[in-house]
Amino acid sequence: SALSTSIKEEVKEFLTELTELEKKISRLNTKIEAFANTSESAKRLTKVPGIGPLTATAIIAAVSDPKLFKNGRD
Repeated sequence: SALSTSIKEEVKEFLTELTELEKKISRLNTKIEAFANTSESAKRLTKVPGIGPLTATAIIAAVSDPKLFKNGRD
């Protein structure tokens, strides 16, 4: 069965939105990687197996001052 014209238009619009979101994600990933490459903290964090630029920058954003923790298990 053929899809109605209105459904086809909706799907086309969703695909356009998806393409734009993918471009935005790509631009943001580029910015995150650039920050991670210039931040000493991020460079140290990315040396830990399993931590990449995205996780490193998320940790930096979430933990404003690591000295607030008594030890690494806090």
